[in-house]
Amino acid sequence: MKTLIKYFLSLVIATFFFACGNDDDPTNISAQQAAAKALNIVSGQVTSTELDNTGTVPEWDVDVTTDAGSKIELEFDHATGNLLEIEGNEGPFTYEVDPGLGLVIFSQAKETAMQEVDFGEITKWELEKDEAGKWIYEFIIANDGQEQQIKIDAATGLVI
Repeated sequence: MKTLIKYFLSLVIATFFFACGNDDDPTNISAQQAAAKALNIVSGQVTSTELDNTGTVPEWDVDVTTDAGSKIELEFDHATGNLLEIEGNEGPFTYEVDPGLGLVIFSQAKETAMQEVDFGEITKWELEKDEAGKWIYEFIIANDGQEQQIKIDAATGLVI
């Protein structure tokens, strides 16, 4: 009986490490884990997951398409799984993004940014850390052929 229990526990432990790890390095997150993290932040379908080794740290680039057809790119640190950046380049920008981390949700930041302009339309937005390590939403808003850049502190929701 003890042998059977040891065998069962060994099987469970081996299955856990196989399912959660990466064959090259068990501390890295897998493509499936990066995709799951992305879908916890924004609702939609993951259309691609790619490992990018061109920057200072390897990162997972996860593309999500919302039900309305919007395209959102999320980047996660390959080793830690930490969020590095979110970018929306293609509208409609009617979705919700909740980055967690105690940060303001996308719709609140978008509303604040739109209050800073008389009129216009968002053409692009990003959420990333600045040089000081502070999370910043950056919106590009076009009106009458001109583009304005509005930055929002993602921790406070205030215009910078």
